[in-house]
Amino acid sequence: MRIGAIVLAAQDVERYLKAVLPFMDSRDPSIGAALRRHRKLERSTLGPLIDQLTMASVSPCDDFRQQVGELVKRRNDVVHRFAETYGSQLKTGQHQQVVASLWVLEASLLAMRDALAEAVACLLEALRDTTFLGTPEYGEMVEACASFRRAARSVPGS
Repeated sequence: MRIGAIVLAAQDVERYLKAVLPFMDSRDPSIGAALRRHRKLERSTLGPLIDQLTMASVSPCDDFRQQVGELVKRRNDVVHRFAETYGSQLKTGQHQQVVASLWVLEASLLAMRDALAEAVACLLEALRDTTFLGTPEYGEMVEACASFRRAARSVPGS
């Protein structure tokens, strides 16, 4: 059960990163350029997306980079190297330690997912209140923003 929750949370993180990252590039801040950058990210996976996030980060310390890098490593250990990572513990009956490790990873991914969901909501609301303000589509953006916030609140683990 925990492994499935970890995979789903990581997929949410990927999806939210793909929504936010195109707007973090200041070279061409136009909506058209952001949409082109978004299309380029469609097939990107968690590791490269996190790399892009850390490169775009204005954090003055390496602590952020280390933490998200470790999060990706731990997720990859579960998804790609489960037997190598946990096999010996499981064979020696240390099931509780494995479960505890999976709980911690899931909690970390859920925290990142929730922070990114809030960033996406703020981005949508900023677009609503700038780009779409005074346009015929403004009402649709109001509903889209409200719908996104409702959906983000209803996600299991929130």
